[in-house]
Amino acid sequence: MTTGPVLNPARDSVTLPEVRCPATRRLLARSGRLAALLVGIVFIWAGFAKVLNPMSVAPALLEAGFARNHIIPLVIGVLFVDMLVGVLLLLAGGRVVWPAVLAGLVLVGYTGFLGYLGSSESSVACGCLGASTETAEPSHGLAMFRNAGLISLCVLAVAGAMRQRQSRDSLAS
Repeated sequence: MTTGPVLNPARDSVTLPEVRCPATRRLLARSGRLAALLVGIVFIWAGFAKVLNPMSVAPALLEAGFARNHIIPLVIGVLFVDMLVGVLLLLAGGRVVWPAVLAGLVLVGYTGFLGYLGSSESSVACGCLGASTETAEPSHGLAMFRNAGLISLCVLAVAGAMRQRQSRDSLAS
């Protein structure tokens, strides 16, 4: 009996171990959908916060060594990525794997940026959630912990979407 995901050579994809209890399958699928919605809401919240105060991220980008003439395009890019990922997660609703994978990868990148700011003993807040984090004492470790929780929710969303897909495939065959 396997305990982790397994490569299915017939389908050339990863499959989760069989869950025999229907209630457990439904719980995993529902938890995955809820996790995707929560992460999507956080991304949209972060995007709207940056729309209201787009320069809240600028001090952190300058502290990280980006040139002044690149700040505006970077802020617009971060804002666009936040909004796009959030909308994709809400539209997919935990039924499709790739939006949750994309969100997890974006969060890993953001966490790396926070780690860099923290290691350089920066006195600048990241502005991750717009003006709400701009005036606060920077706590990059706390923001990294928050991102770790969001990444965990992304993993749950991926597992739930994979479980739903396997359930649909098993019903179709």
